[in-house]
Amino acid sequence: MPDVAPDGLAAAVDAVLREYGYALAGALDDAANRAALECASEVSAASPRRTGRYAGSWTYEKSDRGNGHVATVYNRNRPQLTHLLEHGHMKRGGTGRVPGVPHIAPAADRCAEEFPRRAAEAIAGLAT
Repeated sequence: MPDVAPDGLAAAVDAVLREYGYALAGALDDAANRAALECASEVSAASPRRTGRYAGSWTYEKSDRGNGHVATVYNRNRPQLTHLLEHGHMKRGGTGRVPGVPHIAPAADRCAEEFPRRAAEAIAGLAT
């Protein structure tokens, strides 16, 4: 083994770990973005359609929170309808209820279960 000064070895290990950390953060960010995009398209496909404006406006956005990235799926044009359509609401004259159409929760649950698998694949891809 070649002689390396302790400071040089520490700097080399630090550089390798820093590079791996950046690669890992990028891979996890990509996995989160793919999961969010898939979730948005799944919610859009399962959304109730009358005019199509509600179903067609599902999207996601990335944001930084603390020391991590967060991908949030939301309805861009009609956010006020999400709770009403998911859980149901009173009819206009107060004479009964409109049943809900669960379309957000099933997609969110499935994508939340899928993300750890995608993250593990991303981490395993860095090891090769």
